[in-house]
Amino acid sequence: MANFTALNVLTVSGLVLLIGYAGEISLGHAGFWALGAYGSALLSLRLGIPPLLSTLAVVAGGTLLAALLGRLILRLKGNYLVMATLAFNLMVYYFLVEAEGLTGGPPGLPGIPPYRLGPYVLSGDPLFYYFLWGVTLAAFFSFLTWCTPERAGPSRPSPRRPRPPVWGSLPCATRFWPLP
Repeated sequence: MANFTALNVLTVSGLVLLIGYAGEISLGHAGFWALGAYGSALLSLRLGIPPLLSTLAVVAGGTLLAALLGRLILRLKGNYLVMATLAFNLMVYYFLVEAEGLTGGPPGLPGIPPYRLGPYVLSGDPLFYYFLWGVTLAAFFSFLTWCTPERAGPSRPSPRRPRPPVWGSLPCATRFWPLP
């Protein structure tokens, strides 16, 4: 149960950034989580890449996909943004369900190898618990310290005022890819 809680903390951290700080609603998070889970599992099962490396590769690929889709989708406002993210989520869902030869369909993929850190196999609850919570807390606190707006001061807007568009309110987004 604690491992599922850690995974949900990661999901909610992303939603807090997008909905809480930027004020934009997204229904596409489940699609990105599904692509990450299936991508990591497929790289490990089909290509024999170690699970930890396959997870890192899928995180990098998901980040690139999110940046490309975000560049297009985040120009939309209101209900159009919500519908575009919902459409992405549904496209991923139907692809993963219908591509039974690749993804195993609704039952999923059996035989996914466990994570390994040197001689340690992280398949038992205690080891995987500490590993997963370490990653979760590191990601959560990096979101808090690196990707959130600065405190409101005398020359900065108050948190009670209306927020600027999504890209202007997240310093981590504007550092790398500002919109024109």
